Amino acid sequence: QLGWTYYKIKEYQKALKTFQRGLRVDSLNKKLIKGVKRSFAQIGHGFYREKNYEKAIEYYNALIQTFPNDAKNYYYLANTYYKQRNYQKAIQFYKKALKRKRSDERILKALKKSYYQIPFSFYKQKEYEKAILQFKKYIKKYPKDHHALRSLAWSYYRLKKYRKAKFYFQKALRIKPNDKSAKNGLQGTLKRLK
Repeated sequence: QLGWTYYKIKEYQKALKTFQRGLRVDSLNKKLIKGVKRSFAQIGHGFYREKNYEKAIEYYNALIQTFPNDAKNYYYLANTYYKQRNYQKAIQFYKKALKRKRSDERILKALKKSYYQIPFSFYKQKEYEKAILQFKKYIKKYPKDHHALRSLAWSYYRLKKYRKAKFYFQKALRIKPNDKSAKNGLQGTLKRLK
């Protein structure tokens, strides 16, 4: 009860500590566990939406400490680091999210998105060789993802590997013929190959 009282008066740190103590004592209380997860995730999401990423990170880290097997918490934390453009931390937590249990469709969808963010984070940092390796891993799992194919093509393009860029731009365009970025990339690549 004390934890919920702290929560209602927005004393979130005290509430979290009280809930953590309660969970250690009564780790089988499913109602308490579900309520704590939902409440503190919502607080983290609120800070995230307000772009108060430091506070969001604080709450997502607390959730991870309390519920270390929940992939969603790692995913939320990774997204927050990604928004801060702290790509190394984002990659670290996306990978941790991928290692957790895949228990429902929502998590699988979130994990797919997080798996895509790993190579894209390398791409944003202009680490194109690493991006290429990670995009290839992603494409093995999701071969029809035109975004990944296009980004892989742009990675090759940035490294002036135009033949490979051409191949992947064309592959992306076979899946989504109207993709403006892939069309522009292919045109630029063809000019460089002349």
